[in-house]
Amino acid sequence: ESGLENQMKTLKIEAFSGISGDMMLGALLDLGASSAMLLDLPRMLGFSDVTIAVTQVKKCGINCTKVNIEDNTEPVARHLSNILAIIDQSDLPAGAKDFAGRVFTVLGEAEARVHDIPLESVHFHEVGAVDSIMDIVGAALLLDTLEYSAVVASPVCIGSGFVQCDHGKLPVPAPATELLLQGMPTYPG
Repeated sequence: ESGLENQMKTLKIEAFSGISGDMMLGALLDLGASSAMLLDLPRMLGFSDVTIAVTQVKKCGINCTKVNIEDNTEPVARHLSNILAIIDQSDLPAGAKDFAGRVFTVLGEAEARVHDIPLESVHFHEVGAVDSIMDIVGAALLLDTLEYSAVVASPVCIGSGFVQCDHGKLPVPAPATELLLQGMPTYPG
C-alpha cells in the first residue's frame, strides 16, 4: 500500500457566498458521492411524495451538479422529536443517522435558547420542512459515504438584510443562526 491510502481525508468547504442545502448536496456529488443513494433518500425516510432530480448545469461557465428536491407534501411544522423519529426509523447507515440527529439536536438547542423554551417543546417551521430535512439528512448520508475524517470551512459569508419567516421579519443572520455561528469566523456580504 502507498502512504496516500492511509492518509486522513479532509473536506474543506469554501463558503465565500454562503452555502445552501442543494449547493452542499451538489458539491458532495461532484466529489464522488453516489447519486443513486441520494435519489433513494425519500424512500429511506418514508417520504413517498418527494422526488430528487440531479442534473448537470453550467454556472458562470463552470460545470456543476444541481440537486432539486420536489416536495408534494403539505407543509407542516415538526417537533424535534418527530424529526429524530423519522431519522431513527429510516434505512440510513448508522453514521448518517448519528450525524443528522446531532445536527437537528444542535439546531433545536439554538431554537430552544432563542425562544426560552425546553428542548422538547421546540418545533421547526422552515427547518422542519421536508426539503430542509432532505438537505440535512442528504448531506449527512453523502458525507458518511465519502468517509472524510474531518470537515473544515472557510469563514462563512452570512449576508445581510432581513428574512421573512414564520416568526415575522428577522435580521440576517436570524437569532438561532447567530447562536450557531458564535465562535466561527464569519463576514457580512
